[in-house]
Amino acid sequence: MKIHGNTGASSAWSVIAVIVLSSLLSTTAASAQSSGNPPTITDDTGQVLGRGLSVEENTVGVQALRAVDREGDSFSWALSGADGALFELFSATSSSPLITLASATSSLASATSSLASATSSLASATSSSPAVGDRTLRFKAAPDFENPADTDTNNVYEVTVTVSDGTNSTSHDFEVTVTDVDEAPASLPALSTPTEPKPEPEPKPKPETVDRFVDVAKDSPHRGNIGVLVDLEVIKGKTATSFEPKVPSTRAHVASFLARLWVKSGRACPEGASDGVWADAAASAAHGSNIACLADLGIVTGVTDTTFEPDQPASRSVVASFLANAWRQAGKKCQVVESLAFTDVAADADYADDVKCIYGLGITAGKTATTYDPDGIVTREQMASFLARLWQKLQ
Repeated sequence: MKIHGNTGASSAWSVIAVIVLSSLLSTTAASAQSSGNPPTITDDTGQVLGRGLSVEENTVGVQALRAVDREGDSFSWALSGADGALFELFSATSSSPLITLASATSSLASATSSLASATSSLASATSSSPAVGDRTLRFKAAPDFENPADTDTNNVYEVTVTVSDGTNSTSHDFEVTVTDVDEAPASLPALSTPTEPKPEPEPKPKPETVDRFVDVAKDSPHRGNIGVLVDLEVIKGKTATSFEPKVPSTRAHVASFLARLWVKSGRACPEGASDGVWADAAASAAHGSNIACLADLGIVTGVTDTTFEPDQPASRSVVASFLANAWRQAGKKCQVVESLAFTDVAADADYADDVKCIYGLGITAGKTATTYDPDGIVTREQMASFLARLWQKLQ
């Protein structure tokens, strides 16, 4: 007597096995298709992005971006952050479509077909081409350094770019610093913020003020600032017809310019300003009373404990410290600048915080984008621009 196996049961178990295997392969394919790896964000050459960016005022474009999804999923872009509403992502490109996997059926024939489909989808998912999309982060409207529109009104715009494939997402925070560009006074309106009363407009120089200086070029970026300070009687010409813009400013001259600006801004020197703080800067000397005024206020310091060196040309590091001290003495706070792009300003330099202060205020943008030139000498025309910007901030 022969005993035959239960072919009906065996067939049923085969169907179940195929369905289970099909389901597992489908799940694996779906997992491969969306493995939990979020899209990446780099610049348009694939380089890693930093947090800080810098653009000149009146410039719209900020940063070229590229997003890549290694699994080939389609993705979307979004902007957020304190100042996100001021930005847009321009010139988008399409990304790869989302892959859809077939489902297994309950019959043996359908299950077998689903198994083949799932196997094919797994191979497709694991070998799919990455989806790539390019965007340009830019301002909706060109920023104006003199009229900052960012939330903190400090010309540092905070925006977050997010790329999502529907399951996973990547975000990158940017701090976009808008730097000043030397312009004629007509394009330098007084600063205002949403929380403070609008100050009086920045005084404009009388045309004849600068025209009489034959050595100040008409296309000089410092021309307007020289005129403003001459009208304020903070700086005088070397003669009736010359300003000598390229001549170095001495420490004594810088002290006198700054002391006059201090008084013009409605502030006063201490009564009975001390004399004899430094042996070479007596109050009776040409600039002595101005040096004594600023010394009592804690704005200027000597080269040594006993000498001021009034005739020594003023370096950019010294001027940074004098200007920052004046700002603080006026009861103002320096803008927070975590780090500088200037490679020639050491983090532990005694003037580093002062450079950060005037950079954050927009009084300086550096000699170049990456250098401040702390040992460089400040000329008369450069000093005029430094002081004109400080004057504007103090109003």
